Amino acid sequence: MSAIEEDHRFLGRVFSQQGWMLHKTRSLESAMDLLLCDPVPVVITERDLPLGNWKGVLAAIQQLPQVPMLIVTARLADEYLWAEVLNLGGYDVLSQPFQVTELLWVFGNAWRMCEDTWTRERCSPVNNEALISEV
Repeated sequence: MSAIEEDHRFLGRVFSQQGWMLHKTRSLESAMDLLLCDPVPVVITERDLPLGNWKGVLAAIQQLPQVPMLIVTARLADEYLWAEVLNLGGYDVLSQPFQVTELLWVFGNAWRMCEDTWTRERCSPVNNEALISEV
């Protein structure tokens, strides 16, 4: 979930090159509607959102039957944010601007982590998906 169109374009290019699908939504409500109908293993959100922050996203996704891994992004990603995200149940933090190798590593590991918590069918290679919202 990010209001920065440049981030959406970058993530879209990287995901497309990898054969991964990136869903975009414009609000937490529409993201939750999508996740209820079509669960995805990874949600990517910015730390600060126009109507809240990553903690609201985390609280919402933790209510889902299949809880996705949450990756938080921030221009100022420091140790405090990283520790807070991990301690509260998020998966990881990515600093912005994005670095392709870091993005691939973090997303790939988050996706593989879902194999431990979701069925193999849901996390099959053809279903490498993430959700980012245009909040």
